[in-house]
Amino acid sequence: SPPPPPRLPIILKLPKDSPVPNTPSQDAILSEIFTLLNRDANLYRYTPSYPELSSLVTSRLRRLLKSVDSPSPTLRRLAKGCIEVCEGYASYAVRARGRADVAPKDVVRLEMLKPEGAEGMGDRLRGELGRER
Repeated sequence: SPPPPPRLPIILKLPKDSPVPNTPSQDAILSEIFTLLNRDANLYRYTPSYPELSSLVTSRLRRLLKSVDSPSPTLRRLAKGCIEVCEGYASYAVRARGRADVAPKDVVRLEMLKPEGAEGMGDRLRGELGRER
């Protein structure tokens, strides 16, 4: 089967001679990466499997911060902020799963943990996109 089409919002074209020429370019790239990570965290925060999903993100971000000799202040700030957001949403999901009256194997709704009155996934996405413009 053919490979899936590229995800256009995250395609980045860089010059061949200098992939990331300067600090402002690096900061813009980091900012966009973490904007997308935080958007995904916000979109899937009410799914029952969120703690497992976010553990991959947080562990890789921690590993990235440890593997870079001297991470830039921007990278450190953005990564720690994303880790805090993911851990906060994960702890909410764990508490909500404990109160749920449905076994994980019986879940049929994506946002089963969404409290009454909270925005749905589509509304949260529109809000995020509106703030980014």
